[in-house]
Amino acid sequence: MAGVQCAIDFFTSLISVKDWRVKTRPPPPASYHFEQSSPLCCTLTYVLSRSLKLFKSWLLPLLLLWLFYTFIGTLARINGSSMSPTLEDGMAVWMWKWSRFNSSWPDYGEVVATLVPPNQTPYSTESRIFGSERRTRYVKRVVGKPGDTLELKEGELLRNGTKVAEKYTSSEVAAFSSEKITLEPNQYFVLGDNRRLGESIDSRFFGPVTRLDLLGRVSWVVWPLSSWGSSEDVVASSTTTW
Repeated sequence: MAGVQCAIDFFTSLISVKDWRVKTRPPPPASYHFEQSSPLCCTLTYVLSRSLKLFKSWLLPLLLLWLFYTFIGTLARINGSSMSPTLEDGMAVWMWKWSRFNSSWPDYGEVVATLVPPNQTPYSTESRIFGSERRTRYVKRVVGKPGDTLELKEGELLRNGTKVAEKYTSSEVAAFSSEKITLEPNQYFVLGDNRRLGESIDSRFFGPVTRLDLLGRVSWVVWPLSSWGSSEDVVASSTTTW
């Protein structure tokens, strides 16, 4: 009997220890409690996660690149020789577009990229791939600002009755003369440096351009490397591509 009593006491003690452990075990953390998400919620979460990853990897860099190209600056390639020998055909230049947001820009003698005013056939449009057309883009030098009275007399530029010293023009200048023109508010007169007969299409042919036509300031020669440097005195060729 003593042996049986010992066995009963032993098993009773085990049950008591087990009950004590169960009773004193701490409850699981709140984070362990969860509700099962619906399939639609899981799908939306997955789609949003993948979309965010795609945006960071591809769309964000493309957006930043577009913003830089549209508002900050871009490369442009010179086509033609309307300001040879200052710039030659095939040169690459850097154009700052942010200059458009400067109210005091442009100044006399600055190199600018500009659109040809509309309705100036055949100068205002140019053909592109697949037969599409766009407004022609030129790179020229600003020689007249709003309120100026300009006149070309035997190839010489007169601004407000005073001859302008143009050290940047070609050595041979056509004896081109024009009537006086007074620029209205928001109008600018642009010329190419190559003043040989028929070498430059500019405001002598398509008239003044407006502030909205101006695309940016050409400030740096990028290519060829032999011509690398600031373009303070550089002016443009006939057309530009970018």
